[in-house]
Amino acid sequence: MPASFEKLQSVLGSDLIGISEYEGKYVVILKRLGFDVLDKAYEEAQKINPLPLFLTEEEIIDGLDVFPLEYLTMQQTHSLLYGKDVFSELEFSKEDIRRQLEFEFRSKLIQLREGYLAIAHSQKLLQELLQKATPTLLPLCRGLLFLKTKDLPERVPDIYDELSNSYRINVTILHKLYNMRSYSEDEQKEIIQKLIALLQEMSQKLDKLVIR
Repeated sequence: MPASFEKLQSVLGSDLIGISEYEGKYVVILKRLGFDVLDKAYEEAQKINPLPLFLTEEEIIDGLDVFPLEYLTMQQTHSLLYGKDVFSELEFSKEDIRRQLEFEFRSKLIQLREGYLAIAHSQKLLQELLQKATPTLLPLCRGLLFLKTKDLPERVPDIYDELSNSYRINVTILHKLYNMRSYSEDEQKEIIQKLIALLQEMSQKLDKLVIR
């Protein structure tokens, strides 16, 4: 934990519940989060990179039905740095996960199509679009697996393999995105084409899934 957190702990005092790290980001969980708390935390928070996310425990619990995929990612990937482990105690509704997945799949499809139409002329911009694909699609993969089992793999390649086994879909393109960092112009178009097809297939699988 960065040394700056020690001063932040001192500043926050009894308002602080816990600090966790997930995927290179920090989450500071508090009992309350009025403007006075933000104001006194400002100076020390600025010294931490990346800037921590500040949440109250109540916001997390009340938001499980609104942001289940985000909090599921935090639960699956976090490590506790200080205090109470709020994320490990969270329980998720499969219906809430499914509802957000339906929204996210449709949104990602629209964004990918519109993104390609807007920047297809630029190999550099297409490269950036593809580099952002893995972190944005991974929560969806975790969510789909959660609907089948609560024991999610930790390693990203294992998540993709389990997704393939559980839903009988070809995830080669996800492995390719995860392992490659640069693509030729022809590869870019091929990957986007396959990603669109995969998102459509995942969405169709989700529509037909019977939740138990």
